[in-house]
Amino acid sequence: IALVVGWACRWVERREPAVRRAAVGGAAVLVGVLSVLSWRQARLYETEEALYQDTLAKNPSAWLAHTNLGKVYHEQGKNREALHHLHRALELYPDYALAHFNLGNVLMATGNSNEALRHYEESVRLDPRAPNTHLNLGVLLAQQGRIEEAYRHFDTAVRLAPGWFDAIYNRGQTLGWLGKPEAAIGEMEKALQIKPDSAPAHYHLGNLLAGQGRPEPAATHFAEAVRLAPHWAEAHNNLGRALADQGHWPEAVEQYRIAVRLAPDFALAWRNLGAALTKLGRLDEAAEAYARAAKDQP
Repeated sequence: IALVVGWACRWVERREPAVRRAAVGGAAVLVGVLSVLSWRQARLYETEEALYQDTLAKNPSAWLAHTNLGKVYHEQGKNREALHHLHRALELYPDYALAHFNLGNVLMATGNSNEALRHYEESVRLDPRAPNTHLNLGVLLAQQGRIEEAYRHFDTAVRLAPGWFDAIYNRGQTLGWLGKPEAAIGEMEKALQIKPDSAPAHYHLGNLLAGQGRPEPAATHFAEAVRLAPHWAEAHNNLGRALADQGHWPEAVEQYRIAVRLAPDFALAWRNLGAALTKLGRLDEAAEAYARAAKDQP
């Protein structure tokens, strides 16, 4: 188009003035028409959804558009529509790894974990260098109690994306579950170097340190977890435990009371509160806390 316009401009320059005026007028009309057409076409692409819908209206067999529209619908919470388009994408192109991955995500969100597992595994087979797929497959395997398999996928995700917080954090969790606390602690520390404001990473690092008999650094991380997530009852309870392990009973009582206020049926926190109050000689209050623990967890 640029070559044609350039040639036309040179041709017009060599014509008589009247011809040049007529050409300029015609060009103005042409520009106006093209502007209107461009504006009308651009309206079709105001959103990703509109773009892919327009593409499919013109070419219903566009598997890439089906895949992308399925992802958009999933992000909008329209999972039924997402499933329709992702299944259609795989009918058209069964070996498209990204469609399997996106379909796995929708199936996980709708509670169909076995089908999700099948599509994640197929996506990994087709594209073994996609860290997102390894991560999601690892999460699903961990939820099913298949920890060693989950670890292998998290480890692969870290090798493919070395600075990725989610992969390092999940690898750290599985190392802890596999009975390798020191390695798990190292992973959580790496994760926090990348994302120091992650309340879950502080919480899980606190748990690992507490399990190693290190209540003081554990309390530091639990305190950071409750600062970042002040409504997290379990984090307040565990901070109380770490304080109690250091003999800081009044401070532990305060954390347990916050925990049971946030989660009134939290039997473990009521029991811990009873134990701390007993240490302080406040036996009537301790008895009430123990009674509440027994009521919630007979």
